[in-house]
Amino acid sequence: MKLKKLLRKLPVKKGQRELVGGGAVAFAYRILGFLFTYGLMLAIARRFGPEGNGYYNLFTAWMAVLGVLATLGLSSSNVRSVAEYSAKGEWGRLRPLHNGVLRAVIPFAVLLGLGFLAWRQLARMGVVGDGGIPSPVMLAMALVVPFSAALLVNVEFIRGMKRVAVSELLRSPAVLGLTFLAVLAIPGGPMAPVAANAVITGCCALLGLYLVRRYLGGIEARHQTEPLPINMREHLMLALPMIVTALASSLNGRLDTIMLAWYRPSDVIGIYGTAVKISIGIEFVIGAIKTIAMPKIAEMYHSGRHKELRETLDYAAKLVFWTTAPVTLVLLVFARPIMGFVGPEFAEGALVLRIMTLAHFISASSGMVGAFLNMTGSQVAFSRIVVTAVAVNIGLNLLLIPPYGMTGAAVAAGTTLSLWNIAGAIFIYRKHGINMYYIPWLTKHRPAHVD
Repeated sequence: MKLKKLLRKLPVKKGQRELVGGGAVAFAYRILGFLFTYGLMLAIARRFGPEGNGYYNLFTAWMAVLGVLATLGLSSSNVRSVAEYSAKGEWGRLRPLHNGVLRAVIPFAVLLGLGFLAWRQLARMGVVGDGGIPSPVMLAMALVVPFSAALLVNVEFIRGMKRVAVSELLRSPAVLGLTFLAVLAIPGGPMAPVAANAVITGCCALLGLYLVRRYLGGIEARHQTEPLPINMREHLMLALPMIVTALASSLNGRLDTIMLAWYRPSDVIGIYGTAVKISIGIEFVIGAIKTIAMPKIAEMYHSGRHKELRETLDYAAKLVFWTTAPVTLVLLVFARPIMGFVGPEFAEGALVLRIMTLAHFISASSGMVGAFLNMTGSQVAFSRIVVTAVAVNIGLNLLLIPPYGMTGAAVAAGTTLSLWNIAGAIFIYRKHGINMYYIPWLTKHRPAHVD
């Protein structure tokens, strides 16, 4: 309550005030998740060494891709659809939407898990290669993918209902924090962190399902609504370009780790993954703002409040720049001591940290490119941009990893991340007249003509 009263006194407009207020809550949870990430890295490095870190990084990289694929894009479209139904007062469509999404996602996720089990068995028989994935890690992925998909669906549904604090708690701090505590307590070999994360992901998925059902019950009682029919085919068609975009974006962020495993052992993956995770700290600010902004963008765009939309995006761009620039400078200057603090053998990843820090700063400075395109009906154009980026990413990784190892992977990943964000910003500027970037003393925002 005190935060809300304070925000009302700020010299900003309602959309900007909601961005700061909601973003502050999300940012607080992201900071908590960031601290748990650092703690988890240190705990795994100290207890299980680079090999344990490598197993864990490879597992989480693959699960990020498989979880997104298993949702069929419906987790991303949930945010837009829930916000749209809420804006129109069509509360009775929310429960049928959630039921329909789960009925589509869970069976597909189970099939994906069975496919991974078959791949594991064929790899153990020597029929096919294992893709650099240790057999126990592959088994864990196969078992967890349905729970990971369910967790993504429930988190995005909760976010669409503007329960930002709860969605952000489930998205990161809950899983990371509990995994961190488990890693500190449990014995075992390098697979122990993977096993802990797998079990906790399943528990959080079930908790997310319970919370969604509870919130839906409250909404239905408050508005005295009856279930309204929905067309799941229409939702699947809406989600199709979003799954392409989400999967391509997820691949762009993990291809380096996945492909590096083809050429280098698990300890190198551990060092590389640690540097990448530290650099991602720059994106925490834009991630927190994006969490509250996505439903707001959809709401303002579909209700015709285009001037307010432009002003909110301008404000967000400035906020992101001034909060990420100092972090970027610290990571660039102190890359070696930061990596060395994790462990002496991790110091060789300092160059990777510098490369990825610059790339994530460019990405964060581009503002909410993906969120804007997905929430305003340009998801097809965005999917083409990120799919092209995946092709470029694969080519660069194949070209650079064999001779240069993790430095080559960092150059490939950093180049691709920067290029697709710049391409998306250019598309938005040409179509809508909105400049997503903010560069002090240089950037000028012209009046938008949002189509």
